[in-house]
Amino acid sequence: MIKAVIFDLDGTMLDSINAWWRAFNEAVVVFNLEPTPKERLLEFMNWGARLAEIVVGLYPVLETEASPVAMEDLMAEIRSRYPTNAGAQVGLLSGTLELLDLLRQRGLKVGVVTSRGMVADKQWHELNELKVAHLVDAVVTAAESPKKPAPDTIFECLECLGVSPEECVIVGDSLADVQAGKAAGVRTVAVATGVSDFPTLTAESPDFVFDNLISLIGELDSVLGEDEGKYPRGESHG
Repeated sequence: MIKAVIFDLDGTMLDSINAWWRAFNEAVVVFNLEPTPKERLLEFMNWGARLAEIVVGLYPVLETEASPVAMEDLMAEIRSRYPTNAGAQVGLLSGTLELLDLLRQRGLKVGVVTSRGMVADKQWHELNELKVAHLVDAVVTAAESPKKPAPDTIFECLECLGVSPEECVIVGDSLADVQAGKAAGVRTVAVATGVSDFPTLTAESPDFVFDNLISLIGELDSVLGEDEGKYPRGESHG
Protein backbone atom coordinates (compact mmCIF):
# COMPACT_ATOMS: atom_id res chain seq x y z
CA MET A 1 0.00 0.00 0.00
CA ILE A 2 1.39 3.40 -0.99
CA LYS A 3 1.69 5.74 1.99
CA ALA A 4 3.89 8.52 0.64
CA VAL A 5 4.84 10.38 -2.52
CA ILE A 6 8.25 12.01 -3.00
CA PHE A 7 8.60 14.79 -5.55
CA ASP A 8 11.59 16.20 -7.35
CA LEU A 9 11.51 19.99 -7.28
CA ASP A 10 12.84 21.79 -10.37
CA GLY A 11 10.88 20.89 -13.48
CA THR A 12 8.49 18.66 -11.53
CA MET A 13 6.80 20.87 -8.93
CA LEU A 14 8.34 24.18 -9.96
CA ASP A 15 8.43 25.93 -13.32
CA SER A 16 12.04 26.88 -12.63
CA ILE A 17 14.12 25.49 -15.49
CA ASN A 18 14.20 28.78 -17.43
CA ALA A 19 15.20 30.66 -14.29
CA TRP A 20 18.17 28.34 -13.75
CA TRP A 21 19.16 28.65 -17.42
CA ARG A 22 19.03 32.46 -17.28
CA ALA A 23 20.97 32.50 -14.01
CA PHE A 24 23.59 30.23 -15.56
CA ASN A 25 24.07 32.39 -18.65
CA GLU A 26 24.00 35.67 -16.74
CA ALA A 27 26.82 34.30 -14.61
CA VAL A 28 29.04 32.93 -17.37
CA VAL A 29 28.98 36.16 -19.40
CA VAL A 30 30.29 38.01 -16.34
CA PHE A 31 33.45 35.95 -16.80
CA ASN A 32 33.51 36.44 -20.59
CA LEU A 33 32.33 32.91 -21.37
CA GLU A 34 29.87 32.16 -24.17
CA PRO A 35 26.22 31.65 -23.14
CA THR A 36 24.99 28.06 -23.30
CA PRO A 37 21.93 26.95 -25.32
CA LYS A 38 19.22 25.68 -23.02
CA GLU A 39 19.18 22.26 -24.68
CA ARG A 40 22.84 21.70 -23.80
CA LEU A 41 22.27 22.62 -20.17
CA LEU A 42 19.25 20.32 -19.98
CA GLU A 43 21.31 17.38 -21.23
CA PHE A 44 23.53 17.63 -18.19
CA MET A 45 20.64 18.25 -15.80
CA ASN A 46 18.76 15.25 -17.18
CA TRP A 47 21.56 12.93 -16.06
CA GLY A 48 21.85 14.54 -12.65
CA ALA A 49 25.24 16.17 -13.24
CA ARG A 50 26.65 18.27 -10.40
CA LEU A 51 27.18 21.97 -11.08
CA ALA A 52 30.95 21.46 -11.21
CA GLU A 53 30.48 18.71 -13.81
CA ILE A 54 28.21 20.96 -15.86
CA VAL A 55 30.55 23.93 -16.00
CA VAL A 56 33.57 21.76 -16.83
CA GLY A 57 31.60 19.81 -19.43
CA LEU A 58 30.51 23.02 -21.14
CA TYR A 59 33.75 24.96 -20.61
CA PRO A 60 36.70 22.50 -20.55
CA VAL A 61 39.16 25.39 -20.33
CA LEU A 62 38.15 25.80 -16.68
CA GLU A 63 40.13 22.66 -15.83
CA THR A 64 43.35 23.95 -17.38
CA GLU A 65 46.05 26.23 -16.03
CA ALA A 66 44.97 28.75 -18.64
CA SER A 67 41.49 29.01 -17.12
CA PRO A 68 40.25 32.62 -17.18
CA VAL A 69 38.24 32.11 -14.00
CA ALA A 70 38.24 29.98 -10.89
CA MET A 71 35.48 27.38 -11.02
CA GLU A 72 34.43 28.17 -7.46
CA ASP A 73 33.88 31.83 -8.38
CA LEU A 74 31.77 30.91 -11.39
CA MET A 75 29.61 28.44 -9.44
CA ALA A 76 29.08 30.97 -6.67
CA GLU A 77 27.98 33.53 -9.26
CA ILE A 78 25.49 31.08 -10.80
CA ARG A 79 23.99 30.20 -7.41
CA SER A 80 23.74 33.84 -6.39
CA ARG A 81 21.80 34.78 -9.52
CA TYR A 82 19.08 32.13 -9.22
CA PRO A 83 17.11 33.82 -6.40
CA THR A 84 16.82 37.03 -8.44
CA ASN A 85 15.52 35.14 -11.46
CA ALA A 86 13.32 32.92 -9.31
CA GLY A 87 11.62 35.86 -7.64
CA ALA A 88 10.27 37.09 -10.96
CA GLN A 89 9.85 33.88 -12.93
CA VAL A 90 9.36 30.78 -10.78
CA GLY A 91 5.95 29.43 -9.87
CA LEU A 92 4.23 26.11 -9.39
CA LEU A 93 3.77 23.97 -12.48
CA SER A 94 0.17 23.35 -13.47
CA GLY A 95 -1.40 20.65 -11.32
CA THR A 96 1.10 20.87 -8.45
CA LEU A 97 -1.20 22.43 -5.88
CA GLU A 98 -4.15 20.25 -6.91
CA LEU A 99 -2.07 17.09 -6.62
CA LEU A 100 -0.63 18.03 -3.24
CA ASP A 101 -4.13 18.80 -1.98
CA LEU A 102 -5.41 15.44 -3.21
CA LEU A 103 -2.58 13.57 -1.52
CA ARG A 104 -3.23 15.41 1.74
CA GLN A 105 -6.94 14.57 1.52
CA ARG A 106 -6.06 10.90 1.10
CA GLY A 107 -3.81 10.97 4.14
CA LEU A 108 -0.55 10.37 2.25
CA LYS A 109 2.74 11.88 3.34
CA VAL A 110 4.64 14.11 0.93
CA GLY A 111 8.40 14.53 0.60
CA VAL A 112 10.61 16.67 -1.61
CA VAL A 113 14.01 15.44 -2.78
CA THR A 114 16.05 17.96 -4.73
CA SER A 115 19.51 17.91 -6.24
CA ARG A 116 20.07 21.50 -5.19
CA GLY A 117 23.06 21.91 -2.92
CA MET A 118 21.38 24.36 -0.53
CA VAL A 119 20.47 23.32 3.00
CA ALA A 120 16.90 22.20 3.62
CA ASP A 121 16.06 25.28 5.70
CA LYS A 122 16.48 27.51 2.65
CA GLN A 123 14.36 25.16 0.57
CA TRP A 124 11.57 25.28 3.16
CA HIS A 125 11.63 29.07 2.79
CA GLU A 126 10.98 28.85 -0.96
CA LEU A 127 8.15 26.36 -0.46
CA ASN A 128 6.65 28.71 2.10
CA GLU A 129 6.88 31.60 -0.35
CA LEU A 130 5.02 29.46 -2.89
CA LYS A 131 2.38 28.63 -0.25
CA VAL A 132 2.83 24.85 -0.38
CA ALA A 133 5.08 24.26 2.65
CA HIS A 134 2.06 23.19 4.73
CA LEU A 135 1.43 20.36 2.25
CA VAL A 136 4.98 18.94 2.52
CA ASP A 137 6.22 16.73 5.36
CA ALA A 138 9.94 16.42 4.59
CA VAL A 139 12.60 18.06 2.42
CA VAL A 140 15.98 16.50 1.61
CA THR A 141 18.61 18.26 -0.49
CA ALA A 142 21.95 17.29 -1.99
CA ALA A 143 23.57 19.20 0.87
CA GLU A 144 22.67 16.25 3.12
CA SER A 145 23.41 13.27 0.85
CA PRO A 146 24.85 12.41 -2.59
CA LYS A 147 22.52 13.68 -5.28
CA LYS A 148 20.43 11.68 -7.73
CA PRO A 149 20.87 9.35 -9.63
CA ALA A 150 22.34 7.99 -6.38
CA PRO A 151 19.45 6.81 -4.18
CA ASP A 152 20.83 8.34 -0.97
CA THR A 153 18.54 11.38 -0.82
CA ILE A 154 15.52 9.15 -1.40
CA PHE A 155 16.55 6.82 1.41
CA GLU A 156 17.02 9.86 3.67
CA CYS A 157 13.54 11.12 2.78
CA LEU A 158 11.97 7.69 3.34
CA GLU A 159 13.44 7.69 6.84
CA CYS A 160 12.08 11.17 7.51
CA LEU A 161 8.63 10.11 6.31
CA GLY A 162 8.71 6.83 8.22
CA VAL A 163 7.83 4.64 5.24
CA SER A 164 9.49 1.76 3.39
CA PRO A 165 10.48 1.88 -0.30
CA GLU A 166 7.55 -0.40 -1.15
CA GLU A 167 5.19 2.18 0.36
CA CYS A 168 6.44 5.11 -1.71
CA VAL A 169 6.25 6.67 -5.17
CA ILE A 170 8.74 9.15 -6.60
CA VAL A 171 7.64 11.70 -9.20
CA GLY A 172 10.34 13.40 -11.28
CA ASP A 173 11.13 14.96 -14.64
CA SER A 174 14.59 13.52 -15.33
CA LEU A 175 16.39 10.29 -16.08
CA ALA A 176 18.27 10.81 -12.82
CA ASP A 177 14.96 10.77 -10.90
CA VAL A 178 13.90 7.49 -12.50
CA GLN A 179 17.29 5.89 -11.96
CA ALA A 180 17.45 6.99 -8.33
CA GLY A 181 13.93 5.73 -7.71
CA LYS A 182 14.71 2.34 -9.18
CA ALA A 183 17.89 2.09 -7.13
CA ALA A 184 15.91 2.93 -3.99
CA GLY A 185 13.19 0.39 -4.78
CA VAL A 186 10.31 2.86 -4.95
CA ARG A 187 7.62 3.09 -7.62
CA THR A 188 8.75 5.51 -10.34
CA VAL A 189 6.63 8.10 -12.12
CA ALA A 190 8.12 10.38 -14.77
CA VAL A 191 6.57 13.61 -16.03
CA ALA A 192 7.75 15.37 -19.19
CA THR A 193 7.55 18.83 -17.66
CA GLY A 194 11.19 19.75 -17.19
CA VAL A 195 14.57 18.63 -18.46
CA SER A 196 13.52 15.53 -20.43
CA ASP A 197 10.92 14.65 -23.04
CA PHE A 198 8.29 11.89 -23.11
CA PRO A 199 10.12 9.43 -25.43
CA THR A 200 13.42 9.74 -23.53
CA LEU A 201 11.71 9.16 -20.20
CA THR A 202 9.73 6.23 -21.58
CA ALA A 203 12.94 4.58 -22.78
CA GLU A 204 14.19 4.54 -19.17
CA SER A 205 11.19 2.29 -18.28
CA PRO A 206 9.68 4.00 -15.24
CA ASP A 207 6.46 2.49 -13.90
CA PHE A 208 4.44 5.37 -15.38
CA VAL A 209 5.12 8.28 -17.72
CA PHE A 210 2.86 11.31 -18.10
CA ASP A 211 2.93 14.50 -20.15
CA ASN A 212 2.25 16.56 -17.04
CA LEU A 213 0.87 16.49 -13.49
CA ILE A 214 -2.69 17.05 -14.68
CA SER A 215 -2.50 13.77 -16.60
CA LEU A 216 -1.03 12.10 -13.52
CA ILE A 217 -3.96 13.32 -11.41
CA GLY A 218 -6.33 11.67 -13.88
CA GLU A 219 -4.64 8.32 -13.24
CA LEU A 220 -3.83 8.82 -9.56
CA ASP A 221 -5.57 5.62 -8.45
CA SER A 222 -3.40 3.58 -10.83
CA VAL A 223 -0.22 5.34 -9.73
CA LEU A 224 -0.99 4.68 -6.08
CA GLY A 225 -1.90 1.07 -6.73
CA GLU A 226 -5.53 1.61 -5.78
CA ASP A 227 -6.68 0.55 -9.21
CA GLU A 228 -4.35 -2.39 -9.85
CA GLY A 229 -5.00 -4.20 -13.08
CA LYS A 230 -6.15 -1.18 -15.06
CA TYR A 231 -2.64 -0.75 -16.43
CA PRO A 232 0.36 -3.07 -16.17
CA ARG A 233 3.31 -1.51 -14.40
CA GLY A 234 5.68 0.15 -16.82
CA GLU A 235 2.99 1.36 -19.23
CA SER A 236 3.20 4.96 -20.36
CA HIS A 237 0.30 7.40 -20.33
CA GLY A 238 0.17 10.70 -22.13
